[in-house]
Amino acid sequence: DAVADALLPHLRGRPLTLFHCPEGLAGPCRFMRHSKVWAPAAVRRVRIAEKTKLGEYLVVDSREALLSVVQMDVLELHGWNSTVDRLEQPDRIVLDLDPGPEVRLAEVVSAARLVRDALAALGLASFAKTTGGAGLHVVVPLAPLSPWEECLAFARAFATAIARHDPGRFTVGLAKAGRERKILLDYLRNNR
Repeated sequence: DAVADALLPHLRGRPLTLFHCPEGLAGPCRFMRHSKVWAPAAVRRVRIAEKTKLGEYLVVDSREALLSVVQMDVLELHGWNSTVDRLEQPDRIVLDLDPGPEVRLAEVVSAARLVRDALAALGLASFAKTTGGAGLHVVVPLAPLSPWEECLAFARAFATAIARHDPGRFTVGLAKAGRERKILLDYLRNNR
């Protein structure tokens, strides 16, 4: 309830993937993309065409909806990069800075500043967002005009260029082996 006013602008209108932990963090948790029959009444449901089926997603638009999913043991809410009203045109790009286990937080903050400065050099404003883990997200707000494919292509090219510029600090390779002291620039959050 204390963070609802700050959190809701990042959730409102976005289909969500929820991290559900019915026994708390010490117990088993699962990602829930589709609502099926589970959802508090305050939470909006939307049907979205997928590759092979129609998926029903949850959308948290209000304080009541947020508190109701928290009361149902949802600990993380992962929003799409687009809203329901402009589903095929993302309104943000997210670059996930995921540090290896030997990378200190100060190094991640420095890396996020480098990413922000590189984006600014391209005329793109951005802001940092915590991830709940050891990394940071650098978020680029967009006018919702371009399709997912173009946003993903830009994010991939941008992350690859940063990793090529400083291969001792960054990587775009997803394999955990060999990146203990590197920061993964994960651009795949920009996939529909």
